[in-house]
Amino acid sequence: MTIMYDGDVELVFHERLGRKQHVYTVDDKIVDNVTKVLGIIAKPALLGWVAKMCGEYVAKNVKPGAAYQMDEVQIDQFIAEMKTYRFKKSKEAMAIGTIVHKFAEMYAKTLKPDFPTNPQARIGVEAFLKFWDEYDVEPIDIERRVLSRKENYCGTV
Repeated sequence: MTIMYDGDVELVFHERLGRKQHVYTVDDKIVDNVTKVLGIIAKPALLGWVAKMCGEYVAKNVKPGAAYQMDEVQIDQFIAEMKTYRFKKSKEAMAIGTIVHKFAEMYAKTLKPDFPTNPQARIGVEAFLKFWDEYDVEPIDIERRVLSRKENYCGTV
């Protein structure tokens, strides 16, 4: 719970609330978070990424010089898997991001986090440490909960 606005507001963060994950409430009412608010904005760059993921799936599953004869069911299955491949890749990217974020949070709190073993996460952690050193970062606050009463949305900075 975070007390704000001179004690007038209690912002409560819930890891899970019913079937929802990552929810904030004020006076037992759910408040939209920044991620949800930004979700309504068109993200044209994602269309290119989705197309790239479809191409990557085809490249991984269609080998040059191989003779393919698929029936209608196999073609439908191939297309269905190609369409959902982006979700698998997105989950992988989120998992890597979570590892890097957790490392950065612990490091900023002067704890001594272990380097991740995942190669992609290690790259992210190394980039974070380079940024930290190059800009001589001195945190003012870490994982601070914020709320706009005027716009009625919140988040964690």
